[in-house]
Amino acid sequence: MKKYILLFLSLSLLAVSHGYCQPKITKHKLLTPNQIKAIVDTVCDKIERGYVFADKGKQISDHLHVQLKAGIYNKYTGSNELATKLTNDMRRIYYDGHMAVRFDTTVPNGPANISSQPNPQPAPPKEENFNLKKIEVLPGNVGYFRLDGFTGNRDVQPVLESALHFLERSQALIIDVRYNGGGSGGMVNLIESYLFNKRTEMNGFIGRSGKDTIHIEVDPAEVKGFTLNMPIYILTSHRTFSAAEDFAYGMQSVHRAQTVGEASGGGAHPVQTSPIGCGLVIRIPIMRSYNPYTHKDWEGVGVLPDIRCSAESALDVALSNIYRQILTNSKNLDEKGKYQWLRDRVTAQKVTVASKLLQSYTGTYGHHLRLFVKDGCLYCTDLLMNNLTFELHSVNTGIFYSGPESDLKITMIKSRTGVCSALNASWLNGDEIIMNKIN
Repeated sequence: MKKYILLFLSLSLLAVSHGYCQPKITKHKLLTPNQIKAIVDTVCDKIERGYVFADKGKQISDHLHVQLKAGIYNKYTGSNELATKLTNDMRRIYYDGHMAVRFDTTVPNGPANISSQPNPQPAPPKEENFNLKKIEVLPGNVGYFRLDGFTGNRDVQPVLESALHFLERSQALIIDVRYNGGGSGGMVNLIESYLFNKRTEMNGFIGRSGKDTIHIEVDPAEVKGFTLNMPIYILTSHRTFSAAEDFAYGMQSVHRAQTVGEASGGGAHPVQTSPIGCGLVIRIPIMRSYNPYTHKDWEGVGVLPDIRCSAESALDVALSNIYRQILTNSKNLDEKGKYQWLRDRVTAQKVTVASKLLQSYTGTYGHHLRLFVKDGCLYCTDLLMNNLTFELHSVNTGIFYSGPESDLKITMIKSRTGVCSALNASWLNGDEIIMNKIN
């Protein structure tokens, strides 16, 4: 049976709790052998009954029971220690980055009770501003949106929409999920709904039985048709995981975005979180992702970027590609000059300039610019701009760019004797002037 739904399904934090009660114990109290046995038995039961791959679940359960019988776990009397040991043992049999046992202070500490009666879910982790970390417009009218997590809090929508309204006039949009470890699939669907003009099927999910497929669609009607149509680039890193990968992979699969950076962490399985006693919880992947266009997912391999580069350089690489595309499409000479300048700045290889050579560039040029060295770096003070001071970044031994605070390019000019006697200053707006060194 196929289901077309827009749901708040978490790829890393979905919690479906089963019965637990009993008095609390402190997290510092050591676990007894009976408690350890109860915890391991509960883990095995839940893995066997719930893990998306039934055969692997049975293998994991059998291994944990062998370890338990051999008395291995009796050495791990601290809750965190036991959680780490169980997680490592489960992943040793079959590695799944979502599968884990954790100590969770938000759940009761009593013994596990394998019951089908639902109980309140653990409280969601604290978030700052729904994990919306940064929005800005970068040089060249390129929007930048850093998103460090996909919240399950439905109150995010007006905040998210305000952020997108701020960016809607950008020439292109960069969405940065390099530091995003996942969260709610519902927010993935929500943000995607702002990025399409028509109802579009994205990633889906297949359950343990393999008989039912959940198809996830995004629908601009859900956000009243407010749509961002500009080109989109998504920045990824090895830290990008779970729901953040769902977002990057889905957008990539329908050719709505280009991904830039490193292959992501490789966690594609939605999870169920359940208490297992003594303040511990287990996260069990209960479904697997399935993309209708690629007919696969990113489990274990990650989202493979369209443009591979280090995570640290991903922003500059994305900007370079955006500027190049604008240059290709533009017929306006002033615009082409502007974007060529911007592209030169982000693509230029940064080099280290010898301290002696930097010192030779210091001085005042044309009663306008004063260059000086501080902590091994060259700085510039604009004497006509209220002494605005900024660092200059070298792209070779004689050419320097400022940051966007000044949008200045400086080319050092040497006399016939090899002494620096002047500089050529050019700005992003097209202004250019040669300034002689006066002292």
